[in-house]
Amino acid sequence: MKVLIESNPNQKPLLGYKRIVEKGLAGERDTEVDEHTLTRAPGTKYTFMVAPSVSLGGYLNTGLLFSIDNPYVAEPSYKSEEWKKVLKGTTKITKQTELEYKHGRPIGFYTNIISSGYTKVPEADIPYFQRVESTLNLNDGVTVLDTSKPREEVLLYNLQAADIIANSFAEITSNTKYFISIADETAKAKQSRKRKENMALGRLEEIFELKNDTAINFCKIVGGIPSSRINLTEPQAYNELDAFIKKNEIQAEQFNNVYKVYDKETAKFNVKVKLWDLLSSRVIYKKGNEFIWDAPKDEDGVQMERVTWDRETDALEYLEDPRFQKEQELLDRQLVARTRA
Repeated sequence: MKVLIESNPNQKPLLGYKRIVEKGLAGERDTEVDEHTLTRAPGTKYTFMVAPSVSLGGYLNTGLLFSIDNPYVAEPSYKSEEWKKVLKGTTKITKQTELEYKHGRPIGFYTNIISSGYTKVPEADIPYFQRVESTLNLNDGVTVLDTSKPREEVLLYNLQAADIIANSFAEITSNTKYFISIADETAKAKQSRKRKENMALGRLEEIFELKNDTAINFCKIVGGIPSSRINLTEPQAYNELDAFIKKNEIQAEQFNNVYKVYDKETAKFNVKVKLWDLLSSRVIYKKGNEFIWDAPKDEDGVQMERVTWDRETDALEYLEDPRFQKEQELLDRQLVARTRA
């Protein structure tokens, strides 16, 4: 049986890598954007190995210690007298014992006990799970296991027991690096993801065609795009959003949710953009979780009392509340002065 081990599509992208999206002409610099798709450095792999478990007293969590019905309980003959004593008449055995017999290994070959000390021993005496052949290099994409091969059959159980490997797409958590793919489930998940991605990309084309900085404003509030990239051009904003949407289903859905606000609650969208601008220009700043505005002195040299908000939603409400129109106009003047400086 072939089993697919796939990367968690919702992992955070690799930081520190940039991708060229437009080659410069006539000596101009290339246009680069931050990489949003890779989760590992190009050419590198994640090496999986069975890990110790606190609940097992520090022994290895091989995933082979669970009990099963003994398929060899009444064989006409056994591979050895030793195996006969272990299997004959015994209704329950561990998965470890079953695989050892099935694979033609000696009793205890797949032990989860770690050898300690620095005594040099022959390579054949080194416990299996402390050997290189018990490890697996996982790709930043899909790795195929063939469980008709003894080594890969054992690896499947090892992977199923590991905290960083989900046993299905539905069981993915924030700690998951990879998941064991179930064909039908994965197909449905990919279909759902693709539909959300296609919807988001269609909406991206729509706002880009407006040529009125809307794409740039989406970059400001969609999340996940570095706030340091303040002076984006429309094409650069398009490239950032395109990469963001294609990264994973969560981000495509996040873009779609922002679009719903833009489409149905324009004022709310605009005030979110305004708060982003005020924060990026340091007219308003954050200290911990608190949002703070120190207004400038008026013409008479009087300092307005500091304004603080405990939550972002409070700041957003302040910026659209008609009772604070005078303060909002002052914030606008500060913003213009800062951005022109």
